[in-house]
Amino acid sequence: MTQRRDKKNLPITSTVGLPRRLFLKQFTFGAAALAAGMPSLARALAVSFDSVEDGIELTAGDTEIRRRVMREVSSGAYSTHPALTLDNSQNPWVVWCEESPEKCVVRAQAFSSEDGSDGLSQILSDENDAEWQAFQPAIAAAGAWVAAAWTEVASGGRWRIRVRFRGDDGAWRDARVVAEASGGGYVWRPVIAALNEEGSFALAWEERGAQGATMVSLTKTVPEGTVDAAQVLHVAREGHDCCRPALAVWTGADPVTALTFDEYRGGGTTTAELAFVNWSKPVADWKTVTVSDNPATNLAPAAAFAPDGKSVWVGWHTNTDGENGWDIPRWYRVASVTRNGRVSRPSWPPPMMDLKKTGTDQGIEFVRLAVAGDGTLAVVGRASHRFVMQTYRGKEWSPLYRFPKDGWGGRGQHAHIQFDTDGQLWVARRDVGANILASIEGLVGEKPVVPVLVADEKSEAEKLPALEGVTPHLEFPLVPPTVPGPRENITEGMNVYFGDIHGHTWTSDGMGDVDEHYRRARDIFHDDFSAVTDHDNFVQRKLLRSEFEMHKAIADQFDDEGHFVTFRGQEWTTARVGAGPHAFGHKNVYGVTGETPHFDHKDARYQDAKDLYEAMRPHDMICIPHHVGWTGVDWEAVGSDVQPLCEICSVHGVFEHAGNQPIPHRGNLKGMFVQDGLAAGRRFGFTGGSDQHGLLWQHGTCWKRNVYRAGLTGILAPELTRPALFEAMRKRRTFATTGVKMRLAFYVNDLVMGEEGTTSGPPKVHVDVLALEPVKWVTLVRNNEEILRYGGEGPRTRVTFTDEKIPEGRASWYYPRVELMDGNMAWASPIWVTPSTA
Repeated sequence: MTQRRDKKNLPITSTVGLPRRLFLKQFTFGAAALAAGMPSLARALAVSFDSVEDGIELTAGDTEIRRRVMREVSSGAYSTHPALTLDNSQNPWVVWCEESPEKCVVRAQAFSSEDGSDGLSQILSDENDAEWQAFQPAIAAAGAWVAAAWTEVASGGRWRIRVRFRGDDGAWRDARVVAEASGGGYVWRPVIAALNEEGSFALAWEERGAQGATMVSLTKTVPEGTVDAAQVLHVAREGHDCCRPALAVWTGADPVTALTFDEYRGGGTTTAELAFVNWSKPVADWKTVTVSDNPATNLAPAAAFAPDGKSVWVGWHTNTDGENGWDIPRWYRVASVTRNGRVSRPSWPPPMMDLKKTGTDQGIEFVRLAVAGDGTLAVVGRASHRFVMQTYRGKEWSPLYRFPKDGWGGRGQHAHIQFDTDGQLWVARRDVGANILASIEGLVGEKPVVPVLVADEKSEAEKLPALEGVTPHLEFPLVPPTVPGPRENITEGMNVYFGDIHGHTWTSDGMGDVDEHYRRARDIFHDDFSAVTDHDNFVQRKLLRSEFEMHKAIADQFDDEGHFVTFRGQEWTTARVGAGPHAFGHKNVYGVTGETPHFDHKDARYQDAKDLYEAMRPHDMICIPHHVGWTGVDWEAVGSDVQPLCEICSVHGVFEHAGNQPIPHRGNLKGMFVQDGLAAGRRFGFTGGSDQHGLLWQHGTCWKRNVYRAGLTGILAPELTRPALFEAMRKRRTFATTGVKMRLAFYVNDLVMGEEGTTSGPPKVHVDVLALEPVKWVTLVRNNEEILRYGGEGPRTRVTFTDEKIPEGRASWYYPRVELMDGNMAWASPIWVTPSTA
């Protein structure tokens, strides 16, 4: 091992010398590293390389364009959220967070641009304070200074942003708090950029009080001194949420700061916004430009200045359908904006934009930009299951470059990029299984280029008409039981509420963001309730404890009694039943009160289902198994107090019974379908959930193009509140549909769906369906046998049937299956009836 120092006199430890600027480096650090030699913040850790035999290819289509050597550094802990900057010597610095069983910390490390060797890593957050969990790091450098900022969260919904500086003496100053919130408010998603070489930095973050809309906050911060509340500027729009800030700074002549964010304007429309910050003027006097040009979702804009500083590139992703509507696929857009607010766009869109893909690789989102000294624009974004890159130089778009690794897996949200002064592009991303630092050559030319652009002459009114494709809110009046008696008014005062409580975002293996999920459910589909259920630990992507706290805070933010209800959700994702000792299939876990803990199935405390259930009970939580015929279920626990329901349909198909038609299913585990559980004597209700991952046709496995509408749950409840819906779910007053809203009233005598009781005579069954499409069939199932099949009578179909052949001496279960002419289906939760012996 050789000891050397780089151009900044930074100590470097390396076992391998690599050619200048030709390396791809994989790095992870963690608990084992801490145990190896970092008991306090004052100590640093030297990490060496482990070689990897095979090179990694960066490809454009099927053409190999570059091969890199990969080096791996690993010390045990889960690492994610990498961010990148270059110091004045063009050495890359990376900051990231890593989670051990005890703590989530933020760590920083420098790398040499000479040969790719690494320096000493340093924990920036307080590793000895177990109360605060750190994540979402950001980093910037200028002159002798490096500055890092990050989010921290503690129990009780307490949030804060901290910042820390490193000077030319190589020492990190003490971390200090810049912003904090509690009591239902939050501060998170910090971004930081250098304003000059003297140690002044711009710091922005997203902030929300206990009431009101989300805003972007912005301040200057320096190595010495504190940030006074009066120094914090707030970009707020009345009644509009402003989210996901990003910064770009021009530090040459006539310096200027560009702040980008997305603004939710209601009705399903989110715009990409750019503000030129004038530190000496009120926010209302800043030049602000709406850069997006459609009324759909335009999310997560980022910015990078042109080489002369006279204009700034802005990039974002959108799900526009190309007209005035929205769609599932998303792709990136870029625009150039002059300082006076004039917007121009490339003369033609980037090639290889494919919005019809049906495989695992779909769309592009969460882009980041960098501009080289010759004017080349680089755009790096996150496809559904890989990272991609494209460049625009003059009037030429490059092919779409694909970063390894391909295939299904959990990745980070962003790939952070920056050109160095030699035109080399540095990229830091969290790919499948590891954080990756890469350097890429050959993207810039020998001569400067001026981008070919077309001015956007549209007015804001022309850009932002009302969004098309918004589903109206539907209400279906209930009908009471037809049998007179003391319970004939059992449903009086009840309503039918609809929602999808099974969906994924980028924080596991899906697309989109958490707040985007709730806005889509509330304002596009006009659902009544919803939940995000990202995987706890799956396909090498772990949901951090801090990320789950953020999920809960966002769910609470959108919970609005009487209008729209949210649950706090997560997916406990063990292996397929039969695959090992801790294999219980997949279950969504929900909470609405109190702490609502995070349950990671790879944590020994929650690796078995019985331990999960015991941990859930004190918090009044429930769980719902799903795609049971594919990954299995522990039937002996279904129907219990913590597991009263089972999901019968999703993007993965219908799991009523093996060989289900007309909608098929994935997998074919014997004894693991819904009817198998009922036959085993378990008593549980039905739900439907999309299990969407933001992919058309669920990468070819779903029978529907629109995966957002592949499963819905209907709930009978007296009011739209968390307690009322949760109570109805516990009582199994639910029905499932394959994504359409309808009224499915189902009674046996005076028993409501999900109930159980006795009968002194032949039970009278009543089914009343009211749908938006004609009903094809209503099938009545008793004890898993079809005892009646009734042809539809149009959108409303009513069936009354007296069962003269109910088996004596035991309970029988009944449920209806509905098929619509358009192929959609629905099922009501069973009713159990036992003939009385009197």
